[in-house]
Amino acid sequence: MVLGSLLTVLGYQIVTTGLFAKAYSHAARLYAPDATLAVLERWFSLERGLGLGGLLFVVGFGIDAAILVAWLQSGMGSLDAVRPALQASTLMIVGAQTVFSSFFLSMLLLPRREPGDAAR
Repeated sequence: MVLGSLLTVLGYQIVTTGLFAKAYSHAARLYAPDATLAVLERWFSLERGLGLGGLLFVVGFGIDAAILVAWLQSGMGSLDAVRPALQASTLMIVGAQTVFSSFFLSMLLLPRREPGDAAR
């Protein structure tokens, strides 16, 4: 489970870094746009990214809170909820990464002015 969590977080980070590179390359006109970026530009918005990331984080936090309540009610004995706690931590990490990645990706997808355009 720990390895699965690690690979999930690492894989998610690699995918978001690839999207950042693709969005920057398109904005800098280093290559022609592709289908992945076109779908991303149609679907993605800062609000959707924040909502999805916030939802993932809150679900993970809720699982951790339920584990804490059950542990406190059991008299703070042994904690046998390692798997759900690890899943909750993974959800919280991916949710936080989604929130911060959404800010960065929304900046990369902003329309840019051409060098000859007049300042408005």
